Amino acid sequence: MKSILFLTIAIVGIASCDKSSPAGEKKLAELERQNREAVEQKQQLERQLADQQIASERDAIERERSRMDDERAALEQAQGAEAAAKQEALAAREEALAKREGTLEGLESSFQDRQQYVDQRESALSGRELEAAGREAIPEVEPAAAPAEGQPVADYSTFYDSLAAYGSWLETPAYGYVWQPAAVRSVGWRPYLDGRWVCTNHGWTWLSSEPFGWACYHYGRWALLHGRGWIWVPGDQWAPAWVCWRGSDTHIGWAPLPPETLGWRDCAWDGSVETRFGIASGWFNFVEINHFSSPLRRHCLPLGLNDVCWQQTSNITNIRSHGRNVFVGGPSYQDISRSLGRPVPYYQLNLNRGLRPGHDPLAMRPQLSGHQLNISAPTIHADWNAALRPSRVRGQLENAAIQRPTPLVPDVADHLRQTREQDRLQAERALTQLGGRQAFNQRRTQVLETNQREAAAFDAQRQRAAEDARQHQAAAANQQKTAQADAQRQQVAEDARQRQAAAANQQKTAQADAQRQQVAEDARQRQAAAANQQKTAQADAQRQQVVEDARQRQAAAIASQQRTAQADAQRQQAAEDARQRQAAAIASQQRTAQADAQRQRAAEEARQLQQEQLQRQQAQLHQRQAEEAAQQRAQQADGQRQRAAEEAHQRQQDEKKKLDEESRQRQKSGR
Repeated sequence: MKSILFLTIAIVGIASCDKSSPAGEKKLAELERQNREAVEQKQQLERQLADQQIASERDAIERERSRMDDERAALEQAQGAEAAAKQEALAAREEALAKREGTLEGLESSFQDRQQYVDQRESALSGRELEAAGREAIPEVEPAAAPAEGQPVADYSTFYDSLAAYGSWLETPAYGYVWQPAAVRSVGWRPYLDGRWVCTNHGWTWLSSEPFGWACYHYGRWALLHGRGWIWVPGDQWAPAWVCWRGSDTHIGWAPLPPETLGWRDCAWDGSVETRFGIASGWFNFVEINHFSSPLRRHCLPLGLNDVCWQQTSNITNIRSHGRNVFVGGPSYQDISRSLGRPVPYYQLNLNRGLRPGHDPLAMRPQLSGHQLNISAPTIHADWNAALRPSRVRGQLENAAIQRPTPLVPDVADHLRQTREQDRLQAERALTQLGGRQAFNQRRTQVLETNQREAAAFDAQRQRAAEDARQHQAAAANQQKTAQADAQRQQVAEDARQRQAAAANQQKTAQADAQRQQVAEDARQRQAAAANQQKTAQADAQRQQVVEDARQRQAAAIASQQRTAQADAQRQQAAEDARQRQAAAIASQQRTAQADAQRQRAAEEARQLQQEQLQRQQAQLHQRQAEEAAQQRAQQADGQRQRAAEEAHQRQQDEKKKLDEESRQRQKSGR
């Protein structure tokens, strides 16, 4: 701040001196340049500080959510009152976390709105480029290919280690190891929601506000599982975003591509990707077109409106591969700018292929510098990726089914299985080439570090070349400004000479005008005197007319009062007649009500008599039924007694026969 104030005072001081001095003009131009650079540097530092604070808070929220997810999983296995208390405490923490996230969303939205306002300008695009922006790739000067092009500086272990702090790794039969963010438990969360879209020379690029966004929205694919929520399947090819698009004149929607598209590398995708891979309407995020360039979480429509928006839009997906780069085409840049009433900021995308996550989890977030968008996109296409696994796997998903409107065509799923099998065989060959499983980790680390050093050297060379180009552009701009300043000074001198000549002419003209004005003033005074006499006569006539009008209005008022009195008398008579008719109607209603009351009492007495008769009949019926039941019970008791007597008689006979038999046997034995 002090340096900026000093430069401003110096500029004002020098501006007050003789501007015709070439040395003073040169020094003034230099101080103005330094002042502009200091102001731009201060603004850039303020943006970076605000961005870093927001990213740090977002990272803390996601880590806290991940810890809560782990504690929740532990509580699912706990029992008793202690578990209930912990569950209640966990709910309180989750509520506090939601409040923090809401506050952060407001700060982030305000900061991004200011950033977007600062970045607004007329785009340099024109003609064919302006028509193609957002829909097709725009040919631009690209940096030379890296000498170690295609060599990985990282592998899937980068995903496994970096994302573990924000969610859980699971194992599936169809997709291998998949990752589920802890944020999936938040109400309304879904991929490509917490962030915003920007238009670049690589198409529509997603700028995520989440700390894991550098990985999950630029590599791999997403899938919505029945009863489980969203999961992310790793992939090794970087893109500005892996989404399909839908659009209309009023709304725009986007949905993540499913995991089966990983079976095709460097493939072009158009509107057929939605039906071929079964992308459901519930996968989409829809927003009104006038909110498309804003932070989107607060503007996305509820999921309940997805079916309606899906029917009112058409697919506009256009994904193409250009060398190592992927272009993501969707809505038209011109249509978005026209709907907003202003040009959408357009950025040159610069990819850092050599940077990989380190101890600072926020180092991978995108950086805006003027109209340059710098994004970390490490090369992760390693042959041994299929041989790696997370250090911690929470569980297995045996029957994970993706929510789709229609089943997949068999050849699509088969193609993914074949691709995964080829990756597995390739990983086994890579293990053998690196000395087997025991030496694999050490050799793998050496290869990645070597590739990273080469990529870093190339990036440094490219940055120096870009800096030289910017300096040349700045020098040319300064020369142009100096030439413009000279032309302006010459124009100012010419304007001064013209103003002096015009002033002399104006003085001569003013003298002639003064004489003409004196003559005109005398004539105006004579005319004014005559006009005053005429106005006096008119005023007298008007006063007489006013008196006459007052007499006429008084007579009209008296007549109006008489008519009003007559009308009041008529209204009173009509009101009296109405009251009499109302009284007669009330008396008639009372008589009718009395007659109705008498009829109701008679009907009530008749109903009571009928009910009494019915009750007596029911009592008699109950009595007869009770007597018949008693007779039946008596008959049943008699039958039971008879059967008991017969059974007793039969037992006596059986015992007698038994005794006779025993007596005969004893007699036989005695003989």
